[in-house]
Amino acid sequence: MGYGDGDRRKFPRADYSCKVNIFYSEKAVNAVIRNIGAGGILAEFELETMRGIPVKMEMYVEGRTIVCNGHIVWLAPRSDSSDRSRIVWDTGIQFDDIEAEDRVFIRNLVDRLNVESK
Repeated sequence: MGYGDGDRRKFPRADYSCKVNIFYSEKAVNAVIRNIGAGGILAEFELETMRGIPVKMEMYVEGRTIVCNGHIVWLAPRSDSSDRSRIVWDTGIQFDDIEAEDRVFIRNLVDRLNVESK
């Protein structure tokens, strides 16, 4: 996914799977990242949340722990691919407060993954 493909995002994304701990409303949720970009992530939640909720994230990306803040931009239910009777929530989270070096690290990862996938 990139800039010129009709995508409204400011940053390109790449398919990438890793664990993320998300903290919001006095809850802690273990989730899985499905794709990542320098501006945010798509995570798979087992619980429904709400748009606009601020979150704190601990992501484990390529052996690096990235801690940042963001907010939920969108969410959509879908059937789990391994258990069709189970609903999971695809959840788009935008980074609001992320260290500059972590954003560069993610941008470089996305660039590398997108080149490797071609």
